[in-house]
This record gives sequence, C-alpha cells and structure tokens, in this order.
Amino acid sequence: MAIDTPEYAAKFGAIDTNALPDGGPFSAQLMRMTAKNANRLIRKGQLLCSLAWPLKTNNTTTDSNIASTFQGIATPVWSRIHPPIFCPKKPGLTKATVKLVAHVQDGALQFQFTTRATGTHGIQHARVADANVMELSGGSGLQLFTLTDLPLDPGDSEVIEIWSRTGSGAALMDTATYGTPNVGTHGTGGVTINRDGIVATSAAWTLTAPNMSTTDHMIYLYDGGGGFAGAPRRVTQVVSATELRFAPLGAWFTRMIRDTSGTFEIRTHGSNFAFSVASIAIAADARDT
Repeated sequence: MAIDTPEYAAKFGAIDTNALPDGGPFSAQLMRMTAKNANRLIRKGQLLCSLAWPLKTNNTTTDSNIASTFQGIATPVWSRIHPPIFCPKKPGLTKATVKLVAHVQDGALQFQFTTRATGTHGIQHARVADANVMELSGGSGLQLFTLTDLPLDPGDSEVIEIWSRTGSGAALMDTATYGTPNVGTHGTGGVTINRDGIVATSAAWTLTAPNMSTTDHMIYLYDGGGGFAGAPRRVTQVVSATELRFAPLGAWFTRMIRDTSGTFEIRTHGSNFAFSVASIAIAADARDT
C-alpha cells in the first residue's frame, strides 16, 4: 500500500499497543508509518569512523613536500599504521565505503583495512584484487582515493585495522646486467622454489659483482592465487648461474608455494615510499533490502 494512503482498523478505527509511549489507542496508519520509519532508520548507513590530521608546512624538505602531520615510509611488508578502531554499528550493515585523502611521493602504495568480516589472519598475502585492499598511485599533491564494498561483520560492532605497504615493488630486475630469468613458476621450466632459495636449471644469473646480492635485489614470492607468500626476501647470495639464496621462509609459506604452483619475481629494492595521509573516513553503506 502506498505510504500516503490512509489505513483504518476494520471495526473500531484504532488498536491498542504497548510498543508506543503511552500504550493508548492509535490509528493503523500511524502504526504502519512508525514501523516503516523504524525500518528505514535501521537500513540507513552510518559513519563508522573519521580520522583527520591538520595540514601544515614544516621546514624539512620531506615534511614540506608531503605537507601533512601523519607521515610514514611504506616498505614491501604489510605494517599496521593505526591502532585498532572499535566502531559500534547498526546490526545488518555488511559493507562500507572508505574515503582516503593522501599524498604518495613516488610509486604505488597499498592500504589494507581489516575487519571482523575479512579476518586479521593471512594479511601478508593480501593483494589489490581483495575486497579490503586499495592502491594509491603517486601523483602531485593530495588525492582522493575510494574503496567500495569493504566487508563488515553483520553484528552490532566492528573492529577496523589499517595497514599499508608498497605496491608490487620497483622495476623488474635488469636481465641484461644481472642475467635471466627475472620471473618464474615453481615446477615448470626446471624451477624449484625452496624455503631459502631458487634453483632454475635453465637460468643464467650473473656471478661476478655487481650481481643481485651486491645490489639489494628483492625476490617477491606469490602463491597460486597471486597473493604474497610471506614478505619479499632479499637476495643474499648468487650461488651459481642457476641458484639463488634468500632469507628462509617458514614451513607454512614454503608449502603454500609448492602446493599451488607458486611464482616469483626479482625486482630492484627501490620500493620504500614516503606517504602522507590527511584523512580517512569509513562509512557503512545502507542496506539494499
């Protein structure tokens, strides 16, 4: 029935209820309107949290270039950049939108927002394709970035954590200088990824200095789904033209690579980026039904 169509009780024109303040008689139209209004308020979205840092200009080159009080250096490893935020919320709201204003000096920066719905386990494997990860590209001055459909717990509260790391790293290794290959897949082409190294029977990696170990090259390891298998590993030794060494992986990460046809990339180390955040706002979206 249309919202502006009067409704009346069939016999008496009013009914009693204890749900309204004085428990007296009310028209059916009023009660219907009250219920519909309550449902609408329950379905509406709400602001979960809002963080802001005042902009300012400092004397140092870095601060004046970034021009904000909340600053950091993103590394290739996911790092939590803000304490957990407890947010009371309306039950039933299951998605949120994130608005982030930031300045990334160089390269690409990724932000990860963990909630009870996303879980805090396995954050080191998160990638841009995940629902709770957004990537910020370097540019001139402050930019607005938006992440939609961040999963939320359907209950009456949520706990949000904010993490950051660099994007996919710097440029792929220069094969003309350091040899080949700079990418590969476990179990194909004679490539074997161990807990502390890579063996590639057809590789031709440079042994004499400068080589990958003397120039801070990093190995990025991925599972079969494209997620990170642990933090990037620095090349510690070029054992031979077909074998590299890096800091050992844990047993779980090693199994993940072997069991899912993991891949690797060798990239230059120049992937620590300065960034500045002016504000972060997270709002629960209205329910569709």
